Amino acid sequence: MKEYLSLFIKNKEIEIYSVATGANWLNINTDLLKNYIVPVPPIDEQKIMVKKVYQLMNKCQLIEQEVEKNEQYTNQLIQAVLKEAFSSEKEEVNDSKNVEV
Repeated sequence: MKEYLSLFIKNKEIEIYSVATGANWLNINTDLLKNYIVPVPPIDEQKIMVKKVYQLMNKCQLIEQEVEKNEQYTNQLIQAVLKEAFSSEKEEVNDSKNVEV
C-alpha cells in the first residue's frame, strides 16, 4: 500500500503542486489533500501495478544507459572523422608545397 501511494503521489506530483500555496516553499497541507481523491484498488492489484511500474522504470534506465553509450560512440566517431579530415587536409597542403614548378 505504501509503495502504491508513493508511486501514485509521484505520478500526480505536478497536479498536486499546481494547487499548493507558497512562493519559495510549496505548502501542501492536510486540508488540500483531504479533498483529493486517491483510487485505492485491492492490495493484489496494487502489488501488480507497483511491480509493473518498477519493471518499466528499469527498462527506462536501461534505455537511458544505451542512449548515453550511443552518444559516446557518436562523439568518438565525430572525433575520428574530424581527425581524418584534418589529417588529409594537412597532407594535401604538404603535397602541394612539394610540387615542382
